Amino acid sequence: RGPRDISFPGVVLDISMGGLLVTYPRGSEIVFTAIGELPCFEVCLDLPQAHQNLRFDCETRHMRDSGDGIQIGATFSKPDGKNLQELNSYLMSRATVWEN
Repeated sequence: RGPRDISFPGVVLDISMGGLLVTYPRGSEIVFTAIGELPCFEVCLDLPQAHQNLRFDCETRHMRDSGDGIQIGATFSKPDGKNLQELNSYLMSRATVWEN
């Protein structure tokens, strides 16, 4: 992270062991462009049962203007094993809730 890094609050719409879909509301400072390379970014997840925030470096795969905001689909880039284990525990606990 460098001095020019900026944080943008967003909402995770979908998440898996390989990546996520996040949305940023209209009016945020996220810039949607169809020109140039897709950006890389870091996401920080505050999961209820995790002992700490989980951080993942992400590579953007697609961006879409949804009308209400910008949706970004991204894959995790070289994720830390401990963070993946915490994410897996969270996802499995949510799967159990949906089955009941």
